[in-house]
Amino acid sequence: MTPDERQALREKHSPWHGDEGLSYCQECGDDPFGFAHTYPCDVIKVLDWAEAVAEDLSARIEGGP
Repeated sequence: MTPDERQALREKHSPWHGDEGLSYCQECGDDPFGFAHTYPCDVIKVLDWAEAVAEDLSARIEGGP
């Protein structure tokens, strides 16, 4: 996945701030039971994890053994 594709996903799954002070994912919306998906949603969590792993791997490659 390219950086542009990751950024597009982040923008698509951006937070929406509800009246009660909580943040929800704009893209995930409501589940079948009527509950909104809180932000960060699973998509954002996976993107954060993947970027952290990539940064760690890059640092290990640059730093050597």
